[in-house]
Amino acid sequence: MENETWKPVPFPPFDEYYEVSTLGRLRVLKGRQGTKAGKILKATVRKTGHCQYVFKAPGIKPLPMLLHRVVALAHIPNPDGLAEVNHRDGNKSNNGVDNLEWMTRQENMKHAYENGLMHVGTQNHATKLTDDQIREIRRRVLEGGESRHQMAKEFGIGVSHCSRIVSGKARRFVD
Repeated sequence: MENETWKPVPFPPFDEYYEVSTLGRLRVLKGRQGTKAGKILKATVRKTGHCQYVFKAPGIKPLPMLLHRVVALAHIPNPDGLAEVNHRDGNKSNNGVDNLEWMTRQENMKHAYENGLMHVGTQNHATKLTDDQIREIRRRVLEGGESRHQMAKEFGIGVSHCSRIVSGKARRFVD
């Protein structure tokens, strides 16, 4: 097991009460309401698979935070001010420093798509159109001269969505 380093969580006043480790664990610094100092805390797993903990301190509104963000804020420098923390292996419960990295939203979405972590196109339960229908709409508008209004009506979608399909802004991964 690699060495585990602890630091206070990086947001006052909770930094007086909690520490986060390089292995993605949380512990109590000051015991309160029956919790002993040094106790390792369990995070809640959200529907998305991310681990979350609600930080509490006397007289302060509880603060829910995703564990991977807490680990990154405390242990991973972010000189470029990137907004998102990515799990390199795609495992949302692996919150160790070695598995986390700062990146842009675009980079994070690309990583998710390339690693099969994002439900796009027909994998998404809410999609109305198949990949073949997307290709047909693009072909008929771009090559056949049919209007976006005609296509939207025929396929049961909005005109603006049809425009996004034709321009490649929607379902851009369909060739």
